[in-house]
Amino acid sequence: MNTIITYENGGIRIHMGKLNGNAPKINAGCLQNRLSQADFMQFWSRIKATIECNLKIDVILAVLLWLMVLGLGILKIVRYISIPVLIAYFVWFFILLISVIVNTVMKRKKLRTFIAKENSEIWNARGLYLQIVRVGKTSHLEFRLAPSAGAYQPPNQLQQLYVHGGMQDAYMQSQANFYTQNQPGNY
Repeated sequence: MNTIITYENGGIRIHMGKLNGNAPKINAGCLQNRLSQADFMQFWSRIKATIECNLKIDVILAVLLWLMVLGLGILKIVRYISIPVLIAYFVWFFILLISVIVNTVMKRKKLRTFIAKENSEIWNARGLYLQIVRVGKTSHLEFRLAPSAGAYQPPNQLQQLYVHGGMQDAYMQSQANFYTQNQPGNY
């Protein structure tokens, strides 16, 4: 998938490779307007702050890998490839490769803890959940409507008591459930 954002019924997917860029504009209609652009921008800045160090390390490691390939090409052109130089290149290549793997694992772990924290503190209260999904070989951040979420009603004021003719209705019943004390199991 080459698109940054994919919309589905009840969900938005954002390509993980775009985390180092600016926050894209979203259409909140897919999520029943439970996520505004301003909330998404704040979320984007929080997630970028969480993995900013890992993104910088990714760039540094990619540059070092390209420099190693370029250096190996230059050494081949100059015909200065000996066994010790080749061994040194392979050692450095494997060190960089292991560094890339460790950085990716650390970034994934940070993202998983960040997403769990965001879900419990922010998104579950709005009837949304955030997760990392894989589509083919690419990973995406996905906002979805929570399965338990019904029709969304924004917070409003407390319900007013029914008033009949300027006075409170004497026949209005309470909405609480009361159990008698003599039922088995209630002590």
